[in-house]
Amino acid sequence: LTACGKKAEEAPAAPQALASAATTTAQEAPKRKAGLWEQTITAEDMTMTSRICTDEAYEQTASWTAGQSMPGACSENTVTPAATGGWAFKSVCDMGPGGKTTTEGVASGDFSSRYEINATAVTTGAAVPQMNRTSQMAMVVEWKGPCPEGWAAGDMEMPGVGKISAGQMGRMSDLAKAAK
Repeated sequence: LTACGKKAEEAPAAPQALASAATTTAQEAPKRKAGLWEQTITAEDMTMTSRICTDEAYEQTASWTAGQSMPGACSENTVTPAATGGWAFKSVCDMGPGGKTTTEGVASGDFSSRYEINATAVTTGAAVPQMNRTSQMAMVVEWKGPCPEGWAAGDMEMPGVGKISAGQMGRMSDLAKAAK
């Protein structure tokens, strides 16, 4: 949810253009500007704000399209220009005992300053029955400036957890795969 650098209003609108863009990959969707991004997620009865540090190399492997998943856990991650503007996306991620989650939505805005995502996630096959459900999510993401001193691309700060490095998130993904 990255390399063409087009703004949402520049996405093709003609049906022929949409048909030819159907094979767009995550690397061809708009990329976020390097730096510190603050993302506020609202899902049902909760709101959570986190921060993530990005750079060009990080965007190649874990762009905004993978925001709702752990790197390496997704068998599908597609992005295409949306007929209504912005970018439509779909990801299918296997989180081992956490179930298989299919997320579909639309992202719009300016990926160098502020964008929004609205998505629906469906989780099935989770070991804990309460995790098997359909949920709606809205996310507002704003660029806050350069990454703080001591932060590297992929570092993320979450409430109640603190700062987690990209390497730590990769290890969590490896654990999820091993648990399958």
